[in-house]
Amino acid sequence: MVQKLILEAKNLKKRYTLGRENVVHALNGADLTVLEGDFVSLIGASGSGKSTLLHILGFMDRADEGELRFEGRLVTGLKESEMTRIRSTEVGFIFQSFNLIPSLSAWENVAFPARFVSGVSAAQRKARALELLDAVGLGDRAGHRPGELSGGQRQRVAIARSLINQPKILLADEPTGNLDSRTGAQIMELFAGLNAAGQTIILVTHNPEVAAQTQKVYRMKDGFLRRVTAGDYFAAD
Repeated sequence: MVQKLILEAKNLKKRYTLGRENVVHALNGADLTVLEGDFVSLIGASGSGKSTLLHILGFMDRADEGELRFEGRLVTGLKESEMTRIRSTEVGFIFQSFNLIPSLSAWENVAFPARFVSGVSAAQRKARALELLDAVGLGDRAGHRPGELSGGQRQRVAIARSLINQPKILLADEPTGNLDSRTGAQIMELFAGLNAAGQTIILVTHNPEVAAQTQKVYRMKDGFLRRVTAGDYFAAD
């Protein structure tokens, strides 16, 4: 069975200016192809450019140079409104710090992104949110606010939220970075289950043990990207 192309990045470059003369080259020509059903990790030291790349792949930022295609469509140069539409309906994003709204319950946090999708009623949003919370093992915590949940539970809420609009691709930025090893392992088991069900996933990590649990691993260093094998996971940066 031929896998469908989801994302294709070619020669992506991104620069940031710090002060008047200090230019940081976050990306120096990154290439990446992601197929439907892939489970990909981007590994590298802090400052290597992996989070910058993830934000560009998730339509949260733009590259200065290069091309990005989503399902074969060239998205480089699209209007901001169209970028927002794709980001809202086709991409699920999971943050290291969870980014939950403290005043909302778990199910309300999960349902929140669906408010911006036309044709979905409030009742449908709640039903879908409760279904997703049950799927990540938090059906009995639906009415709890983030402050009443553990770190692992908050990350599960964040994962459920990222799935509310049935995204084509799931992006996770250091999803186990704020968790202890046991809870992190549970979150990775959840990702593995989602991927086994067909979800395409890209995650950023600095932890080789986390990367080793994905199907494809790409190492970032100095803004460059290359695919590595199992023997390279623990190679020095």
